[in-house]
Amino acid sequence: ADEPTGNLDPVAGDAVFRLLVDLQRRHGTTAVVVTHNPELARRCGRISQLEDGVLHNGTP
Repeated sequence: ADEPTGNLDPVAGDAVFRLLVDLQRRHGTTAVVVTHNPELARRCGRISQLEDGVLHNGTP
């Protein structure tokens, strides 16, 4: 999901993120979320950063 909460107010953004997590868990899939929001990124299980075309693996 590319910036799934970017244009939403905080309450709606939280609801969308919780929905993505719920779908991911129920279906046993991986969700890839692209965001510039560090608070949203911290809620993810793994964080990687793309900088100048180089992918840096982050937290496990």
